[in-house]
Amino acid sequence: MINNKTSLVRRFFAPLAVAAMAASFSVAGVAQVVIDGGYSNAFVLQNDLTKGDFYGFGFGWDPANAGSGLTQTGTTLTLKPQTVTCDGDAADKDTFWGCDGSGTNKDYGKVWQDILYYDNNLTNAAQTGNFTACIGGGDLDTTYNVQGFVKVFREDFGELFYEAYADGPCFAIPYTIVGDATVNFQRGVILGGPNGLSAKDYGEQYVYLGATALPIAGGGNMDPNSIPVLPLGGLLGLIGIIGLFAARRLKV
Repeated sequence: MINNKTSLVRRFFAPLAVAAMAASFSVAGVAQVVIDGGYSNAFVLQNDLTKGDFYGFGFGWDPANAGSGLTQTGTTLTLKPQTVTCDGDAADKDTFWGCDGSGTNKDYGKVWQDILYYDNNLTNAAQTGNFTACIGGGDLDTTYNVQGFVKVFREDFGELFYEAYADGPCFAIPYTIVGDATVNFQRGVILGGPNGLSAKDYGEQYVYLGATALPIAGGGNMDPNSIPVLPLGGLLGLIGIIGLFAARRLKV
């Protein structure tokens, strides 16, 4: 039999227990996309600062390297145009990349880059879903753009089976993996625009993986899907305070 005192304790502690569990799992399962790959395709930068013809080559990026143009914190990406090329000492950094200001615009280099940052998953599991994210916030130079993409390649990358792209502010790109062969399944974002000059600040753009709506205005660079989490000490303190109130009520 449940008496009034037991019921009172449950009324006090049940909501708190739910809150504690929510705090513990606030990030888990929001978006299982970890950006672990990068690739850059080079195009002619036209006089109006738009993308021209493909140069016919590309090269890999390691998003973990300093200056790669990307950082990931939880489910939030921060993207910046790369200046690594002009910060380095490549023999062609002036003649090809225009790091000496020899491009058509003094604020940018000579080459348009589509830099792909992605989660690459080698899989043969049949699956259907949507890659969702929102793009917003930040102060990225308007010459640059960001969009989401999904690609599915053959295991050896020798053939592209599927590709789809989407612009913000929020998108959901559908995909289906048949499961009859092992494929490279990529979900990510593309930062497109001119290569940056040395140490120049072109601003930044935020991408919220797994989100279906942008964070509330004024919320800053935050994960829009997370539940506010109290530090463990604060949570335990709150439990103690509520416990004292409950004990006092029980004595009445």
